This record gives sequence, C-alpha cells and structure tokens, in this order.
Amino acid sequence: LTREQLAGFEQRFGMTSEEFARRFDGQDLKETFDFLDWWMEIKALQTLEEDYLILSEVKVGEAEIITPS
Repeated sequence: LTREQLAGFEQRFGMTSEEFARRFDGQDLKETFDFLDWWMEIKALQTLEEDYLILSEVKVGEAEIITPS
C-alpha cells in the first residue's frame, strides 16, 4: 500500500519520490498537507525496509536463550 501511495503522489505531482525528498529537504517546496503526507509515506517505507533487512538477517534457532536461575 505504501508503494502504491508513493506512485500516486509521483503521478499527481510529476516527480519521483527521490526528487521530491531532495527538494523538500532543501526547502524548495512549500509545506502543504499533501507534501507532508508524501514525506511521511517515504519515511514509512524506509522504516519498513530497514525493519525487513534487520529481520531477514535474524536466523531462528541461533539465538541464545537465557533463563532465570
């Protein structure tokens, strides 16, 4: 759903999310509700991708289990 949202913003505003983020960070764009929404979707996708990467590196069964004594 997040990728679909980003594609919708890209089509609507005629720029990629990468270009938007660069311009928004550089304060070339006015802060509107739509742009803040777009920015939050970009950040949500980044967080999801980072979490996926971390979880994909965890191997079940290799974790040390510590029990109280």
